[in-house]
Amino acid sequence: KENYLHLLPEVEDDLWHLERVIEKHDIVTGLTDRKIKPRVEGEKAERVKMVVSLDVENAEFHRFSGQLRVSGIIVGGKPAELLELGSQQSIEIELGKDVRIKKQSIKRHQVERLRKAAEATKKGKVLLVVLDDEQACFAVLKEFALEETAVLGSGRSGKRFKGQDAKVDAVLLSII
Repeated sequence: KENYLHLLPEVEDDLWHLERVIEKHDIVTGLTDRKIKPRVEGEKAERVKMVVSLDVENAEFHRFSGQLRVSGIIVGGKPAELLELGSQQSIEIELGKDVRIKKQSIKRHQVERLRKAAEATKKGKVLLVVLDDEQACFAVLKEFALEETAVLGSGRSGKRFKGQDAKVDAVLLSII
């Protein structure tokens, strides 16, 4: 009725889906650090954790850091006396860190995407193995990419080299 989403990302795929749900001019509210300038000259600036509401300009999922970075203009938050309304800020949405999104309108495909993402979280992981006569490659299937976990050489011998026994069992246990 009021176009609010209150979400808690649990796996990396959730952040990838959120990147596609968040649009320009949505209001995203979350916890962030903000550097507060000193009121008296000569004192050090301090970092304060605060709740900030942003008018979204951009949302980017960073796969390697496992974060969704939402940037925009501050339109509200707490504590209000420390906020500079109208200034730039970003919120890093991480796993286990809740976020609230106020949209102008929630589209049917966005709701469907979030439902499918919630169902996908309940499913088990899929391990892919690709073999040839020289190596084996192991990867975990994710919704946004393949995450390579290991590559094992065969240890085969050639015309000029003696064969070596590959200790595959220990490596496979660490992958799974």
